[in-house]
Amino acid sequence: MRKLDPAPGEGFAVARVGRDRICSELPAIRPAKALAPMAGCCVATTLFKVNTLSAAKADAPFDVVVLDEASQIWLGPLLAPAALARSLVLVGDPRQLPPLLHQEREAAMPAVAGLDLARSTLELLLERHADDEGWFLRQTYRMNRHVCAVPNALFYGNLEPHPIAAVRVWPEPSERDAGVEPAASLLRAAPGIAFLAAPDPAAAPRSLRSRAEAQAIANLLLACERVHGEWLARQDGLTPARAPAPPFEPRYLVSCFYRAQVAEVRSVLLDASVPAHLWQVDTVERNQGRSCSVGFLSVGAQRVEDRHGATWFHAPERWNVAMTRARFKVYVLAAAVELLPEWLRGPLHA
Repeated sequence: MRKLDPAPGEGFAVARVGRDRICSELPAIRPAKALAPMAGCCVATTLFKVNTLSAAKADAPFDVVVLDEASQIWLGPLLAPAALARSLVLVGDPRQLPPLLHQEREAAMPAVAGLDLARSTLELLLERHADDEGWFLRQTYRMNRHVCAVPNALFYGNLEPHPIAAVRVWPEPSERDAGVEPAASLLRAAPGIAFLAAPDPAAAPRSLRSRAEAQAIANLLLACERVHGEWLARQDGLTPARAPAPPFEPRYLVSCFYRAQVAEVRSVLLDASVPAHLWQVDTVERNQGRSCSVGFLSVGAQRVEDRHGATWFHAPERWNVAMTRARFKVYVLAAAVELLPEWLRGPLHA
């Protein structure tokens, strides 16, 4: 546990529980397991760390425990933090991805006391207490008005950007940018979420990766840098020449449906010599909760693949996560428009 002294005039201290380096050996983290909260102490940690924590006081040593990304927490992991506090606050979005259960036996768990353990506790609470939905935060401080328009129309209905976020719109391409490839129309501020078909004739019909999509992402990313790089640097403080000290958010975040496509996109971006601190590529599940300036969704598959099926492939929660990571622009890439869910094709002007 690391204790940070309170700032002048502040009445509480902040402690962070966990390893300074993810590769630390187990003996190095044992001292952090015995936690005796100081008066007025705020502790920041992960859900995993809470489950390995032994509190010095068993009778609710904290007044409040706040759990972020609660839509991904099922009942089991919730028990440990719930036992540490008198009050529990769940913060999450039930319209985004539910808990990820890694093993088939967990996915097939029987209901306990009428509760489906494969669903998030947040979702179960909202369902059982429909008359008291808690508080819905109706403003986003991330997405500008162009990006926010699509997820609001599809998933929320009453979400709007904060006035400061709403007007953070990059400038329109100038006449000198008209010849930039890909087409300058893709570099305009609106629509905030744009679709680009990237057919890959070389891909096998059952392939879960697309070199064409990866190359299209690299081309778009480089075009954004050429046309909007200076403007983006004023927004996120990143420069291609030097990586900042962590932690920091990437300028470009690529979300993929499949790990095979994650590897494909990473390979292409490295080959294109794009500075590594400007971008991050991972699956949609791992990118939930992250933010960026410009987002990409790469489907990768050449058809709705058999192993997961259409229900998984077209799940609104998965598409919602991928399309709400970025502040200024989102690009959705697939081999063909037919791979998009029908409810998404119209809003993306496909």
